[in-house]
Amino acid sequence: MDLRVFLTALLPLLYCVLPCRAGGKIEIKLTRYQSSCTDNGGTQQCDTYFYLCIDKPGPLDLNCYYRKYGPSSHYENTNNMEFGGNIGGITNPMVVSTPRFDSLQVMFVVQAHDDQFWSSDRHLVTLGKTVTFTPALDKSSASWISAYMHRSHYHVWFQYQAYCDAYYHASECDVYCKSRDDSQGHYTCNPTSGEKLCLPGWQGENCATDIDECGSRPCYNNAVCSNLPGTYQCTCPSGFTGRDCDVIDSACHSSPCQHQGTCNGSVDSYTCTCHGLWTGPNCQTQVDMCQSEPCQNNASCLGSNGTYTCACAPGWTGLNCTTEVNACGSAPCQHGGSCRSESRRGRYECECEPGFQGENCEGENVDPCENNPCSPGNCTALGSDSYICTCVYSRGGKRCRSYVSQIVRVVKELLASWAE
Repeated sequence: MDLRVFLTALLPLLYCVLPCRAGGKIEIKLTRYQSSCTDNGGTQQCDTYFYLCIDKPGPLDLNCYYRKYGPSSHYENTNNMEFGGNIGGITNPMVVSTPRFDSLQVMFVVQAHDDQFWSSDRHLVTLGKTVTFTPALDKSSASWISAYMHRSHYHVWFQYQAYCDAYYHASECDVYCKSRDDSQGHYTCNPTSGEKLCLPGWQGENCATDIDECGSRPCYNNAVCSNLPGTYQCTCPSGFTGRDCDVIDSACHSSPCQHQGTCNGSVDSYTCTCHGLWTGPNCQTQVDMCQSEPCQNNASCLGSNGTYTCACAPGWTGLNCTTEVNACGSAPCQHGGSCRSESRRGRYECECEPGFQGENCEGENVDPCENNPCSPGNCTALGSDSYICTCVYSRGGKRCRSYVSQIVRVVKELLASWAE
């Protein structure tokens, strides 16, 4: 046979050697043994050692389809044992590989013997239990299951678990699948069944056949479709964009309007409708709130971050400085003094009662004429707390603060002269 023909026929078989071998693991962990055995009917306990067997369900023998272990070293003069990482030199748990899980059942066999020094060793008991399970997808998802078997006064406790090897799937771990994306195939694997799941754009047994996506005419608006390995590409005509050339390529495509502005555009131009406190061609400039001159009565406006504050001129207050300050509202004049607002905003003047003086009438005054309460008239003290005003021409009133017409003044003077 020609060597090349032979190798051509052999390569698929070699490729299948590892992938086509199903794989799984069975782990059995012996945890405890207990008996009431005595050594030759005496008072000492037995010197026990073990044979262990992982077998198919069947007769209790040590043919061991999967694997046989033992003998272990003996446990001298003891009938109660708890096992950790080994059983008299046998690694615990016991791990065996299986090409598949026949009927999903395995029988675990434990055979105990008593070591005799002067005579042949004594067979104590052979215990077996068939366990049924479903292999886990992998070791990380496997869980230990506890089991127990006994005969007479012999008792055994153990645990077991089973799982599929890497890349093996299905209920008996007999389906091989390893995800790939190369010349041999383009697929992932169903983790439970092992079914090959083709990547987009591929089909066939190993997902190695390229699908001609252009056959379904995915490109719109007379675009040119090019089939590529596992995909396709649309070459858009002028005025269109997008994977399938189904989007109008307007000037708004680049989203030029900032701060949630609305774009209205055609192929080569656009306008932005701005919202909130933004303005400008692209809604990029924050509105100057002071531009509308909200602050009144000679107040200064300070704008920042879409808002403003007014620095009011003296005599004014409020958000926009529209409220006149009442300088007398706080009743600054003490000791019964009268408050009078001046023409200058925010200023006031106190008219003190006799005996008091100061800006707010806060100080006592022994001379009631000292602060000249009759100005522009003349003051004449009548005591420490009273006075009389002599008003000048055109002034009248108790403190000469009122303007009096010339006729009224002449009448008053005549009346005064007649009274004399």
